[in-house]
Order: sequence, then C-alpha cells, then structure tokens
Amino acid sequence: VIDDKTESQGVALTEDHSFTQPDHHPYEEPQSYPELMYMNGVLQPRWAEEEFEVVIVETAGLRIAVPVFSLGAIQSLSESNLDVKNKPKNSALFIGTAEFNHIHYPVIDSCRWFMPEQYTELSNDSLDYGYYLTHTKSHYALAVNAVHTSIMLSKDDIKWGKLHTKRPWLAGMLKNQRAILVELDMLMPHIAETLR
Repeated sequence: VIDDKTESQGVALTEDHSFTQPDHHPYEEPQSYPELMYMNGVLQPRWAEEEFEVVIVETAGLRIAVPVFSLGAIQSLSESNLDVKNKPKNSALFIGTAEFNHIHYPVIDSCRWFMPEQYTELSNDSLDYGYYLTHTKSHYALAVNAVHTSIMLSKDDIKWGKLHTKRPWLAGMLKNQRAILVELDMLMPHIAETLR
C-alpha cells in the first residue's frame, strides 16, 4: 500500500492516491472493443505485446489490476463529493455521481458489478468506497475501496483467459498476485450496452 513514505513504481500517484492522465479528455462516448488476437489458443490484447503498467485497486476484497493507459483519473470519494440523489434512473448499478473537472460522472457500484452473487452479504458489511476511477473514453466512473500500488507487467506475467461472452472485460489473472486483470476499454462499453 502506498503511504506518505512509499513511491509508486511508475504512475505518479499522489499521497492521497489520486492520479490524472495528462491528456485526459473526459466525457467521450464509449468506444468499440479494442483489437484482440489469439496467442497459443488464448485471448490476448495487442497492447500486451510490450510491457505495460497497471494500478492495483481493491473492492470488497477483490484485487483488480487496471492498465494505466486506459485510466483517466483516480480521485478520492466521500460523502462530500458523491451526490447520491443524482444518479441514472432505473439502475441500481450506480451509487451516485461525482464531479471531476466540471464533469458529473455516474459512479458504478463495483461490488454489485463484479460480485453480484455476494452483493447483499458484502453490502451489509458496509462497503466503504474511498476512490473512483475514470476511463479515458467513457463518461462512467468505477468506485473502489482502496488503491494500492502500480507495477510493470509483461504478457508472461498474466494467465490469459478465453473470450467470455458475459465477461469480455476479464483479460486474465496475474500469476504472482491474487488479482484479476480488467480492461476498462472492454468493461465500459460492455456496461453501456447492458444499460441500453
């Protein structure tokens, strides 16, 4: 975990774990799925041909690795900046909206999305979302409990998965850490489609 005396290995996370992509242009419509390829019978994004950096976050005990290039920003989340009354109608997937750079982002309840079968039990234990992530190509944000560190990975560090029709955003598992690799470039368009 990054504290005041610990430095990230790559991305410039601040002391409060916030981060903003230098060329972040928010509120673009979700884009189509990125180009994929099969390598030795498994699915692998083309960007994984070179080393890539991820930020490790956590929600309800689930550790999630998110590629830095797809992150727009990481910002703190609290009662003071989460508007629970202003959220998309007809969907329990959102916990409210958060404003960043004059944009109001609908914030996704990540536990409800990633672990719906455990949601009631976990929510009863008071999920405490402390941060939200924005995507470079979407107008949604993802709430998480904690932001840990950033690490560099190669394609050999990942146990790549097969293409999931229900979970196309699940790229694979990190071999040396208990974490899943999630592609925001796949996740956000998928969420947008489910809400139509």
